[in-house]
Amino acid sequence: MAISKAVYGRLVNRVMSMTRAGLMSVIYQRTTELHKYKLGDLQAVTLMGTDTEPAYLLEREVGLTCVVPIAISVGLCMPWSSTCYKLYANLFPRNKVCMLGIVPVSRHIVPAQKDWVVRVQRRMAMTLKMLENMKAIKMLGLDEALYTTVSNLREAELKTSEGFRKLLICTVTLSNLPADFAPYATFTVYTVVALVTRESSLLSTRAFTSLSLISILTGRLLSFIQSLPQFAQCLGCLDRIDAYLSDSDQGTVPGSQTKGQTWPHSDEVVSLKASDCSVAPKEPHSDDSISPSTKTVNIAWSLDSGPIFRNLNLTTNKGITVIVGPSGSGKTTLVETILNDTIVAKCNPHLPAPAVGYCAETPWILNDTIRTNIIGVNGQYEKDWYTFCLSMAALSHDLQSFPAGDLHLVGNNGIALSGGQKKRVALARAIYSRLPVLILDDVWSGLDSKNIQLAQSNLLGENGYCRQAVPPFADHVIVLQGGSVIAKGSYEDVILRVPEIAERYPSDNLEAMELIRNKSGEMIEGIPPMTESTLKESAPANPAGFGEDLSRRDSTWSTYRYYISRAGRWKTAFFLFCCLVSAFFSNFVMSISNSKLYRYPALKLEDSLLIIGIINNTAQALHSDLLKTTLNAPYSFFHKTDSGVTANRFSQDMDLIDMKLPMFAIGFTGGMRPILAFTIKAAFL
Repeated sequence: MAISKAVYGRLVNRVMSMTRAGLMSVIYQRTTELHKYKLGDLQAVTLMGTDTEPAYLLEREVGLTCVVPIAISVGLCMPWSSTCYKLYANLFPRNKVCMLGIVPVSRHIVPAQKDWVVRVQRRMAMTLKMLENMKAIKMLGLDEALYTTVSNLREAELKTSEGFRKLLICTVTLSNLPADFAPYATFTVYTVVALVTRESSLLSTRAFTSLSLISILTGRLLSFIQSLPQFAQCLGCLDRIDAYLSDSDQGTVPGSQTKGQTWPHSDEVVSLKASDCSVAPKEPHSDDSISPSTKTVNIAWSLDSGPIFRNLNLTTNKGITVIVGPSGSGKTTLVETILNDTIVAKCNPHLPAPAVGYCAETPWILNDTIRTNIIGVNGQYEKDWYTFCLSMAALSHDLQSFPAGDLHLVGNNGIALSGGQKKRVALARAIYSRLPVLILDDVWSGLDSKNIQLAQSNLLGENGYCRQAVPPFADHVIVLQGGSVIAKGSYEDVILRVPEIAERYPSDNLEAMELIRNKSGEMIEGIPPMTESTLKESAPANPAGFGEDLSRRDSTWSTYRYYISRAGRWKTAFFLFCCLVSAFFSNFVMSISNSKLYRYPALKLEDSLLIIGIINNTAQALHSDLLKTTLNAPYSFFHKTDSGVTANRFSQDMDLIDMKLPMFAIGFTGGMRPILAFTIKAAFL
C-alpha cells in the first residue's frame, strides 16, 4: 500500500507539472498571436499566475474525487457483523446531508472566485503599468497618487474576496461535521434501535472496532467533501483559460487562425478569412513580394471600433517610401497594418511577410545587454556585421562611455539608456536583421542633431545602407490626412498638390543635403572607431537581477513576528486563546454532563476569525508595505532589478497569501487542536 501510494503521488506530481507547463505555453503562444489592442488589460498575466496555479491541481482533485468513493465502499465491506452494518446504516444519512450541502457551495464558489480574479486582474494591470513607468512617476512626484490608487484597488479586491472566504468556511465546516458528530449520532441512533429491538450484540471490542472504522471513513469523507469545491475552482480556472484561448472575438494576426473576421460597424465591410489574405513567403524575396499594397480596404484597431481608414488604396514600389502627415493622421496605423497588427477588412491586401526590420516610435527593449538587444536572445553573433550595424546607428561613441561596453545592462524597458540611445539600439537591431523590408516609425525623435546627421548619413545617404529617407530625397512620398491618402508620388509631384509639405520638409537645406549626399562610401567623420574595450567577450553574471539571497528562502522567527504584527497582536492572541479553549473543552466535556453541548460550537469561531479577520488584515497590510517600499525605492533599484521580479511579489506572493495561506492555516490549527487536547489531558486530567 505504501509503495503504490508513493508511485501514485509521483505520477500525479509529474502530470501536474506537465499540465502547468502546457497551460503556460499555450497562454504565451496565444498572447503572441493577439493584436495589440487586445493586450491592454494584461489578462495573460492573471491567467499565468492566479488561474494557472489552481488549474494544474485538477489531476489531484480528480484523483481524490474518484478514489474516495472506492475507499468508502471497501471500508463498508470490511466488517462481517450485522451490528457494524447497522452502525454504518445510521452513519451515512448524516454524511449524505454533508455531501448534499457541499453541492450548492461548489456551485457558488466558481462565480465568487471569478469576481475575485477580475479584481486581481485590475490591480495587477495597474501595478504593471506603474512598474513600467517608474521613471515618469519619480520625476512627476506621483508616488502618493499611485499608492492611493493601487491601495484602493487592493481594498476592493479583498472586499470582493470575502464572499469566497465565507464559502471556504462553509466547506471546512461541512467537511468536519462527519468526523465531529458521526460517532455520537451513530451510537445514539444504534442505542435507540437496540432498545426498541431488544438487541444487545454491541460489545466493547466491537464498539472500539467500529469507532476506528468510522474514523477512517469520516477521514476519507473529509477529503472528498473538501475536494469538491476545489474541483469546481479548478474547472472555473480552466474555463477562463479556455475562453481566452478560443475567444473568436479576439483579433489575431493573419495566419494564426482560420475563423473569419467581420466588422459590425460598417455595412460595406465583408468577412475576411485568413485564407483570403495573400501573405508573401519569407524566402525567397522578390521585388514585388516585399512591397505592401492594398486596394479598397478598411482598417481599424479593433472589431468594436470604427475604421480609421475607409476604402484605402495604396501601392508601394521597391525603394524609399516616406509617409508624412499631421499628428493623428494615421501614419502609425498604416505602419502597423503593414506589420499585420490591425484589423483589415473588405479587401484582398498584399502585405509582406511579418518578418520585417521594424524600429517603432516607442522602442521595445529587453532587460539585458545592448548586444543581446541587437542580435537577439538566441541570435548568432557576427562580429564584423555587428560592428557595422553599431556604426550605422551611431552607437560607437555611446558604447565607449559604458564600462561594460556593448555588454552594458540596459535595465527594465531600457531604463539605463536615454531615449535617443534606446531608439538607436532598436535601429541597430533592425539593421542587424538583414531583412529586405525596413520600417522606421519616427526614429529620429529624441535624438540630437549630430546623431541624426550621423545616422542618416551612414544609413540613409546616397551611398548609405538604405540610401536616403527624408522627403526631398525619397523615391515615393505618401501624404495622409484625416484617415485617407491626399497625395502620393515623387517629392516634386507632391509639393505641387500639397504646398505645405515643402514648408515642413524643405529641400534647400544645403548642409543636410551635402551630408546625406556623401558619396565617398566611407564612414562620416565624427564616428569613433570600434575598439576592443567597446566589444566585450563575456557577459556579467546575473544580468537581470534575478538572483536572490537564498538564505531568505526559509522562514525565520522574525518572519513570524512580522506577520503577527501585521495581523494584529490582539486578534492573534484572541485566536490562540480560542484554539486553547477549544482544545481544552474537547476533553473537558468527557468528564462532565453533556446537557449544554450547544455552547461548544461557538468555540469554532476561530476559523471565521482567521479567514475573515486575520487573513484580510495581513493581506492588506503586507500589500501596503510592499507597495510603499516599491514606490519609495531609489531609482537605482529599478535599474538593477527586473520588473518581473518585483511584479512577482505583487502577483504570485500575494496569491499565496490570499488563497493558499487560509487553507494551510486552517489545516495547521485543525491539526494543532488534537495535539493541544492530548497535552492538556496528559497534564491536567
